[in-house]
Amino acid sequence: ATIPATTTNVTEIIIYGSSWGEGTDQPGSRNSRLLKYTNNLQIFKRTHTTTGSAMGEQVWIKVDGINGTSGYLWYYKGQFDEYKRMKNEREVTLMIGTKTTNTTLANLASPDESTNITTEGLIPFITNYGNTANYPLISGITLSDFEIAIATQLDKNRGAKENTMWNGITLSQNMDRFMRAEMKNGGISYGAFNGDKEKAISFNFDSFTLSGYTFHKKTYDVFNYPQMLGAAGQGFSTIGLVIPADKVVMSLGENKTKTNVPAMRINYLSQAGSGGGYKRDWEEWMTGGANNVFTNQSDKIDYNLRSHVGFEGFAGNRFLQFVGI
Repeated sequence: ATIPATTTNVTEIIIYGSSWGEGTDQPGSRNSRLLKYTNNLQIFKRTHTTTGSAMGEQVWIKVDGINGTSGYLWYYKGQFDEYKRMKNEREVTLMIGTKTTNTTLANLASPDESTNITTEGLIPFITNYGNTANYPLISGITLSDFEIAIATQLDKNRGAKENTMWNGITLSQNMDRFMRAEMKNGGISYGAFNGDKEKAISFNFDSFTLSGYTFHKKTYDVFNYPQMLGAAGQGFSTIGLVIPADKVVMSLGENKTKTNVPAMRINYLSQAGSGGGYKRDWEEWMTGGANNVFTNQSDKIDYNLRSHVGFEGFAGNRFLQFVGI
């Protein structure tokens, strides 16, 4: 109705519609702006080497091998350990990896090959495109911290009504304590024992709902593993990642084709879509000159592992991380 006078204070005005006179021309175009997000695929490689002589030695303990095999040869365990290490290192990279920005490092590959690039993981993705809520480490997280995060971040950014929450052990225990404190006056419904031989009381809380938002709490072991993210000086045991558990349905193209968009996924190179069979998400092969593998003249076996993958997140504004300060 009236245009306010210009002042030094910033006043936010909501434009909720428009009104035009009869016979007037069309207004100028109003275009949406997109937030551009790009990421890389990263090549992971590992090798386990065993000499031909060592492969002939036996141990008295049966060990598991690759792809469900087992035997009494110690080298199976060495290969299987390398397999698990490769899987673990790839998972942690997809969790905390950052993009390579040092051009000198990126160009260390041989001259006839491309640069060395790395993928951005889940936590940097949330830091760069999502939301961060702080809570006090000394007094611990409270129900009020969740209420504020929901109102000012998740609900404002159309967050998912159902979420998984991946916590470090310190934050997970902290949440159990504050929920027990909130429910000490009788808000907890305990299941009755049915004459079972063993009886136990659970002091853990797996899920809770607040302001219409549900959180399924999980303790992510890697955050507290002392030889990985739980190493001395790391702060991962106190963080919590709120991940959307739903899939958003989008209508794309002229035909309005509906497609489900996940919260995140792992991408890899593949010819499967064009009729080929080659996929680079996970590869294993043997080279050497022993134990019925004869590809060269060496008296050893190399168990080779390779994976070419990259993290991709969707709608970072729907993600949230709790960080203790």
